[in-house]
Amino acid sequence: MPSGKTIATPQALALAISTVLLHPNTLLAAEPPQEIAVIGVAPGATTGQQALRMPFAVKSSSFADLESQQSLDLSDYLNTRSAGVNINSAQGNPLQADLQFRGFTASPLLGLPQGIAVYQDGVRINEPLGDAVNWDLLPESAIYSMDLISGANPVFGLNTLGGALVLRTKDGFNFPHTQVEALTGSWGRQTLSVESGHALSLNADSELAWYLNASLFDEEGWCQLSDSESSNVLARLDWRSAASSLGLSYQHGDSDLIGNGALPIGMLALDRSAIFTAPDITDNNLKAWTLHGSHQLSPGLQISGTAFLRENHTHSFNGDGSEFELCEYAGGARALFEEADDLEDALESQLGIELDDICAGEDPSITSTALLKAYIAQAALAAGLDA
Repeated sequence: MPSGKTIATPQALALAISTVLLHPNTLLAAEPPQEIAVIGVAPGATTGQQALRMPFAVKSSSFADLESQQSLDLSDYLNTRSAGVNINSAQGNPLQADLQFRGFTASPLLGLPQGIAVYQDGVRINEPLGDAVNWDLLPESAIYSMDLISGANPVFGLNTLGGALVLRTKDGFNFPHTQVEALTGSWGRQTLSVESGHALSLNADSELAWYLNASLFDEEGWCQLSDSESSNVLARLDWRSAASSLGLSYQHGDSDLIGNGALPIGMLALDRSAIFTAPDITDNNLKAWTLHGSHQLSPGLQISGTAFLRENHTHSFNGDGSEFELCEYAGGARALFEEADDLEDALESQLGIELDDICAGEDPSITSTALLKAYIAQAALAAGLDA
């Protein structure tokens, strides 16, 4: 009787194995392809991607978080509310902090390991020289949202080694309010911020909004010759429809910061307000225009773009090892004079003019270098000397 069993001979087995080895693609083709999704996030965070979908850690803060914290600036807020962030102040100025995150720095000082990219409305605000970050030119009261993104990401440009800080400013759509805030504190510190936003409907499909923010910081400082002031103005005009948006913003920042740095412990023990060298002055003057737009092509596809013009003039003077002295007249005007002890002694002995007192602002009648020269010439004429 015939049997249903098939007995494989050694020759048949060898033939089957060789067939599989010669044609491995037959087995590989049976495996389904693996899908890998790569999510790229634009610096302006305009794509609407949620933080939970990001392949890196994101610490997000809203304008309500910033208001409740009452921080002096963004670096102060990040220091108190973000894990892994700390600040120090080598300059000794509250608006010139060095922010440390993941071993990298965002600071206005050159020579530090800068490695954090900072974006405001899609525009990188790290300075071209040394990637420095001027915290005084970031108006905290005008910030609507802030994302601190950890890790190196090439999407944010060169030198983004430790992370990125992405800021989005308020507009008339997300902040249709008017608000005034004034604060005062020790060492003559005074801050003022005024902001107002409004939105209106043009027709059934489009809206127009405007927003204006002005902020001011002023203080005498806790040590000698350390008074500082900073002001920022931000104006925005935005239009949007169901599928498109267009916005134009302008920012003007002006700051006069003095931070005379650290001093030996021995001097600090004698006088807490003493300074070691002076002056250390940084003047920033910023003008920035930003134009941004977007259009929704389909439910899953959006195009957006940003154009900007940013011009920042920074003037600095460091008194370390300098042969110049700072002269601050009554009224606040300043001048730099070359050190000349012989001339100062001659003015005092022959004309009775105490230059140190004048440069300390103790003579209310002398408020400028021109008035000082006229005063010296008049005293020399009265003494019968050639001015």
